[in-house]
Order: sequence, then C-alpha cells, then structure tokens
Amino acid sequence: NPEPIVIYDSIDMLAKCVEAEAGNQGLLGKRLVVDVILNRGDSERFPNDVASVISQRGQFAVYPNAMNKVTVTQETLDAITLELERRTDDRILFFTARHYNKYCIPAYQCGEHYFGY
Repeated sequence: NPEPIVIYDSIDMLAKCVEAEAGNQGLLGKRLVVDVILNRGDSERFPNDVASVISQRGQFAVYPNAMNKVTVTQETLDAITLELERRTDDRILFFTARHYNKYCIPAYQCGEHYFGY
C-alpha cells in the first residue's frame, strides 16, 4: 500500500466535506467517507490530493455550497484523525445514498450510504 496522503492544508476542506456528506451517519459512516476521499487520492483513477478529489466535477454533490453551510463536529474531526492513523477500509472508492453507485463493485451498506470498490 502506498503511504496515505496527508495534506494538512486540506484538513478543513476534508472535514467540511465529510460533515456535509455524512454528518448524520455516526462515527463509522464518517470514517468510511474519509476513506473514500483518501483512497481516491491514492488511486491512479482519481486526482492525487484531497482538494482535487473533493472538487472533481460531478463527484461530491456537497461541493462547494453545502460544505460552506456546515459546522464541523468533534466527531467528524475524530473520524479524520482515526483514518489518518489507520484506515477502516483502504479499498473503497465510491459511496452513494440509498443505492450502489453504478460505476462500482458493491461492497456493503453503512447507515444510509452504500459503499463500493
């Protein structure tokens, strides 16, 4: 496995995106959304930094409008810290609400989100 990307200038952007996407999903749901973003940064299929992953056209519906309206919770910051230390799932690249993304191999559901490879 490559070293996980850590771009500290992007932590605020990461936190706002996770809060906007998974603010109601609990700690595990937030951790898995963090994983999707970090794993994409490590994947050759996506941009290689947090800001570019989040701002990639058509990928995160919360960017930028909903991200600017959230208040980041301590739980979200904890989820990021935990995933930067050790990822819960270092393979997931996709998640959507209520169904699996048509571009992924379905993996599992956590809360309202469906995750895939």
